[in-house]
Amino acid sequence: MMHSFAGLFFTSLLSLQQVAATENVHCGQMQKSAFSVFVQGNPDMPKHLSTHCGNPLCYQALFSYLPDKLQEDIWDHWAANPYHLGQMLYIGEYYIKKLNFIPNSYKWYRNAAATQLEVCWHLDLADHLRVHKSSLGAVSNLLFQPSTKEWKMPRRFRDLPAGALRANETVCFDKTGIQYQWAKKQITNNLALFTNREGNPRSWSYEDLVHEYETWPGLIGPAMLCMMRKIYECDHDMHCMASLHKGRLFLPASHVDFLQKLHSVLDAGDAFCFDCSNTLLDEMMPDAYYFLPGIKAD
Repeated sequence: MMHSFAGLFFTSLLSLQQVAATENVHCGQMQKSAFSVFVQGNPDMPKHLSTHCGNPLCYQALFSYLPDKLQEDIWDHWAANPYHLGQMLYIGEYYIKKLNFIPNSYKWYRNAAATQLEVCWHLDLADHLRVHKSSLGAVSNLLFQPSTKEWKMPRRFRDLPAGALRANETVCFDKTGIQYQWAKKQITNNLALFTNREGNPRSWSYEDLVHEYETWPGLIGPAMLCMMRKIYECDHDMHCMASLHKGRLFLPASHVDFLQKLHSVLDAGDAFCFDCSNTLLDEMMPDAYYFLPGIKAD
């Protein structure tokens, strides 16, 4: 009887966890928009679009392709509608260094709307817009493939251009967020592959891990990418710790060391932050671990 009760308890607990995960993910279809009349440029010709779509209404049309439910979720969390997002993109366009980012994204959105492509997104949105270089990058990084929503780590659409993070922002995660839970499950799975059949340790290559993180959606994917270095080197003006301590700046010894240390933090359920700009922070959470990528860019 005790065994039956225990089995029922853990089955119920698992069901609650699955429901919680489902509540933090929504899905919907991309859609055609009446605002597409404002698209004066041809998305198939990047230079033509860049020179004929330089206005907020054109960019509003872009965000109007999003599923209605996603537009509602964005309003609930960011107080922004397609017009606001279009204005943000128009104002910040000058600072987007990748010239084809907007045209290629526009083409993807237009094609996705034409086929009513189903997309999914997470609701871990608190700091999502703030830490991205553009509103378009922030929205695009939310999207992932519906067929992967039950995976340990869902996977983004590989042909959708990824958004870049702001260089001067620190990105933090805690156990209440779905991205934290995704990372915990996926990194645990990745580390299980670090040993061969004889139990001897082996390492994923730097290139393998970069390719892996490029497929992760949300903030966690680009944040993990910003931490990847072939050589980790501390700025001479900073005091980098070689071991983990809460509220202190930690510099990994290697990309494998970074993954192993992060796994220990995730396993303990502690908050962590990535200081991708390698700056001396004015304020640090005393209960969080801070990771530095170092100043030696790849």
